[in-house]
Amino acid sequence: MSHTRIYAILLQEFFFMRRSVEVLFDVLLFPLVNVVLFAFLSSYIGQSVDAFVVHQLLLGSLLWQFMYIVQYSVSVHTMWNLWARNLSNIFITPIHIAEYFTAAALSGAAKSTVVFVFSGTVLMLLFDFNVFEVGIGPLALYMVSLWLFAVGVGIIILGLIFRFGTRISAFSWGFLPILQPLMATLFPRTILPAPFDSVALLFPPTYVFEAARWQLQHGTIHWYYLLMSYIGNLLFVIMASFAFRALFRKSQETGQFVRNE
Repeated sequence: MSHTRIYAILLQEFFFMRRSVEVLFDVLLFPLVNVVLFAFLSSYIGQSVDAFVVHQLLLGSLLWQFMYIVQYSVSVHTMWNLWARNLSNIFITPIHIAEYFTAAALSGAAKSTVVFVFSGTVLMLLFDFNVFEVGIGPLALYMVSLWLFAVGVGIIILGLIFRFGTRISAFSWGFLPILQPLMATLFPRTILPAPFDSVALLFPPTYVFEAARWQLQHGTIHWYYLLMSYIGNLLFVIMASFAFRALFRKSQETGQFVRNE
């Protein structure tokens, strides 16, 4: 892969973001509002329950926003080029599809990390919850695992959009929230009904959120949960890459890739 071509894709996104009100709202304002909303809700709940429950909600909401912004960034990055009728122009250049996705994944990681730090600082100053007390190292491990899953979801969504067209573009921002209740983002997995409890174990982020809650309560990393999340996410990204390749090739064969613009 060429670092120069990856930098070119990142530079293109930077120029777009600099003049986009949509990015400001979707990537910064809305996530911050959601975190603050959960903070107010947690403050209310904290009047009658243990503070640990409140901290669970806040930690879960921060990690969820991190994962969502990565997936949103990977998917919508391509949608901007489709809406601008520029995607074909990109792919007639020497840019390889792996370089394109690498740039989108790095951009998503940067944006989501900035929002995480900013939202965490707001919670620390206004709501007396310091997420950084969990530890920079453990937080980084959780975030990298969630980043892998979000990138995998983004790759699959793009493959589906390339194959079936922009009529399913709502998947770019609406698919991951459908899975949120099944990944126990804000509550322990054990409160899910029996069938859904088993389904939750199929999603690698479930293990991340469980590990984060464990550490919040016990002060130690649950290495088994963390290892399971990494194994599951690495397998998922590999499968997502093969699925994208098949969908992308089919979109080229049927001419759907060109008709998308």
